[in-house]
Amino acid sequence: MTAAKLTGDPVKFPFARPHPTQMPPEFAGARAAERLCRVETVTGEPAWLASRYEDVRFVLNDPRFSARVPAGPMGAGAVADNSLFQDPPGHTRLRRLVNRTFTSGRIEKLRPYTEKTVSALVDAMLAEGPPLDFMTAFATQVPARVITELLGVPDGARQAFRDAAADFVLLEKGQGKEEIYAKGGRVAELITQTIAAKREHPEDDLMTELISVQAEEDGRLTEAELVTMGLTLLIAGYMTTADAISMGTLFLLEHGLLGELSGKPDVVESAVEEILRYDPKVSCPSRVAKEDLDLNGTPVKAGEIVLASQQSANRDERQFDDAARFDIHREQNRHIAFGFGIHYCLGAQLARMELRVAFAALADRLVELRLSHPVTDLEWRTNLFGEQRIGNLGVTW
Repeated sequence: MTAAKLTGDPVKFPFARPHPTQMPPEFAGARAAERLCRVETVTGEPAWLASRYEDVRFVLNDPRFSARVPAGPMGAGAVADNSLFQDPPGHTRLRRLVNRTFTSGRIEKLRPYTEKTVSALVDAMLAEGPPLDFMTAFATQVPARVITELLGVPDGARQAFRDAAADFVLLEKGQGKEEIYAKGGRVAELITQTIAAKREHPEDDLMTELISVQAEEDGRLTEAELVTMGLTLLIAGYMTTADAISMGTLFLLEHGLLGELSGKPDVVESAVEEILRYDPKVSCPSRVAKEDLDLNGTPVKAGEIVLASQQSANRDERQFDDAARFDIHREQNRHIAFGFGIHYCLGAQLARMELRVAFAALADRLVELRLSHPVTDLEWRTNLFGEQRIGNLGVTW
């Protein structure tokens, strides 16, 4: 679609992708347009689409834009009290309290457990032998086990917790909001039980700290805030990391690059950043203008919706040399896969640690890993945000 078309009458958004691993071509036209593009959301609302790197960063960082719950299978009601969709001062208070517990030291303390978990999963894969489904054997297992360890879910409840989480974040065809809410309610119930257990028997884990953290100016997290924060960490820590492991593995195998990571921590690190940049997932925070303003030549009126496409920004030719190429040796990779501004992803450091450990182990111990079926034969499922993600990834070696 041409830039001229995108600046005319609103077009349907999100754009359809030619394949789940490929970017919609409309984004290139949107980035080439002189002004922001006018689109129509899945709910029929008109909106502006920010697709260039600098424009997206501006929208995510400027206080004249208010956070807004995006449209999707979950609907607004399920996440309206989430800190992700609050403005200061509510967001500031919650973020300060959580930042007191979600520290770099806690993430580093989790590294040995992550390494042990990843090693055990690779052992199990080698013992079972090929072919197998990489999603169930590895990609979903790593973050599921790490997040339950981080939160301090009691051992006897961990499998139920993981099963409920997987059922919640990856939707079956035809599921409506009521069924999704019911599944989310089951996860919230398990988080509530974990909170009760930690109050009874405090331990050295994140949930215990979230329960006990208190600041003079911010007070404590309420029961509802604790449950919501648990859900947020679960969805962000489980779903997005599993997606990055599976899509990253797919990219590496498609391009025959897994072996280049073996024994090279610096290449593993740069490869992880490139996977995060290159992944074409729909990451498009929704904002509302609080006042009339000019956005790179486009007059945006108070109350108008602006969609900030992180996926398009991460392919902006102005920011990244040869942006359409998957380059695990890319330097100066200032992608915004984790967002930008006050809503920058709380779990970015955790995700990076898990991804580096996972890909280092795969490259060192399963360097012969390859796809057992063509990419066109992969199964895809819809997640909570309406995004098509890998449902089954057959591998062999």
